[in-house]
Amino acid sequence: INATTSAAISRAIGMAEVDPAKSVPAICVAAAPSAICPQPMIPAAVPAACGRTLTAPPIGLAYLAGSLKSAGIAYQIVDAVGENLDQILPLDYCDGYSIGLSMDEIVARIDPRSDIVALSCMFSSSWPYDHRLIAKIRARFPKVRIVVGGEHATACADYILQTCPQVDVCVRGE
Repeated sequence: INATTSAAISRAIGMAEVDPAKSVPAICVAAAPSAICPQPMIPAAVPAACGRTLTAPPIGLAYLAGSLKSAGIAYQIVDAVGENLDQILPLDYCDGYSIGLSMDEIVARIDPRSDIVALSCMFSSSWPYDHRLIAKIRARFPKVRIVVGGEHATACADYILQTCPQVDVCVRGE
């Protein structure tokens, strides 16, 4: 990720360049919780058995935040895992769980003055969760531009754009 990322996103979604002098978040970047639908061989109680949660820091968010900061663009980060590592919630669409903030907690943390909400979707296995989260974000913020990045967006951009009309832009190969 380099300092031109935000300008490229702005051009891709047809916005004017984001004003670096804007004092409110121009961009809200969110990392969804770790959503795990276990395979038959992997029990849903892995965190309890291990005595800790199995998560990794969202390094992509750190890179993007650094680029936005260098460009002088106001931003907000919602690290849905890091903000509530001990919360483990059952999923309603599979026999699995999520680690971190609930969808409603994530949506509540997004500054309503944001122009863009960017989400990181690293794994195709988390796409069912991310799709539902994006729908909630769109329902709450109908005019915000929603951008999806990460490995899933790189591998499946066409699929995301065809099956999730709430997404405005997929960032590939970042």
